[in-house]
Amino acid sequence: MSFYLTSPLWVWILFSVKNSMICCLVNFYDESKTVIISTHQVAEVENILQDVIFIDKGSIIVNESVDALKDRWHIYEVPQDQEETLMQYNPKVVTKTLGHVRALVEGKVDISDSKK
Repeated sequence: MSFYLTSPLWVWILFSVKNSMICCLVNFYDESKTVIISTHQVAEVENILQDVIFIDKGSIIVNESVDALKDRWHIYEVPQDQEETLMQYNPKVVTKTLGHVRALVEGKVDISDSKK
């Protein structure tokens, strides 16, 4: 089995170059090879991923297939005045920006006025 590791500097590469690199990775990949992509820009590469591993402070916190990850976790965004409602679902990650609160929640939930 061969391993290929991309640089965490992925975020600084021009969009057009990234697209070319992704095409090369897709064409180069076969089942005897493993490609490891280190990035915070998951949306840019999610369509070529099969499995995802999230590492936080040296510990693996998620290790599962992309499909399982999408079925299990959901991001919800609510107005800031509904933060308390969102927090009742014990989100894994919470960010606050411009009058809204976004959170990564396990499972599907029903929160009025939320964006998914």
